[in-house]
Amino acid sequence: MAIQSKVKRKHIRFTPDPDDYALILTGAQGRPLKNPKICLLVEESFGGCSVVMTQEKAPTEGLTLQLQVGRQSPLKAEVRWTKSLSHRVFSVGLQYIIEK
Repeated sequence: MAIQSKVKRKHIRFTPDPDDYALILTGAQGRPLKNPKICLLVEESFGGCSVVMTQEKAPTEGLTLQLQVGRQSPLKAEVRWTKSLSHRVFSVGLQYIIEK
């Protein structure tokens, strides 16, 4: 008997190129950051990505920000989940917001 996963993913995940990164371009109030936040890409999909970042506290779930993944054009993304890896180091799941 096969065990079925309770979580059904909408998009296939893939590993980014080595040392690929994402830039967070806006802060919590939606204002452009003077120095974009550099994050290491961990996993990518058509609908979003996960990154590792350092900062004082974890980003708030539901936060909308401007994100640039690798050499792609900037787009909006929402923080879907965060996980503390150690003091000031967080893994963050981001879902792209596609505007029509």
